[in-house]
Amino acid sequence: MKKLFLSTILSIFFLGFSTSCSEEDKDNFECAVESGKVDLYHDVDSSDPKTINLELRYVGNHTVLDILWDYGDGTSETVSGKETSHTYADAGNYKVTATFIIQEDSNNFCEFELDENVTAAE
Repeated sequence: MKKLFLSTILSIFFLGFSTSCSEEDKDNFECAVESGKVDLYHDVDSSDPKTINLELRYVGNHTVLDILWDYGDGTSETVSGKETSHTYADAGNYKVTATFIIQEDSNNFCEFELDENVTAAE
């Protein structure tokens, strides 16, 4: 009797979770999953302490479209690759923002915005 009760409870539990999402919720869930597969990294260029090398790392299976990099000093640019460098005119702390889309197909995509604090030295 205990086994029957336990298997009934487990069936309801798994059935409830596997069918509780609408199509819109499933797309949102996939975006949440993709957000865990992406991060920003930076390092200071060895030849110029005001130059910061930036990289968007994505370990998923979909396509990262062009990245809009806002360097936090009033300049921005759109880059088709996942790496860029920027030389700051003045030493200081800056917040870099990368805005980009991860696209599964023409109907399914997620837009992301990630920030990275960087320091350009003298």
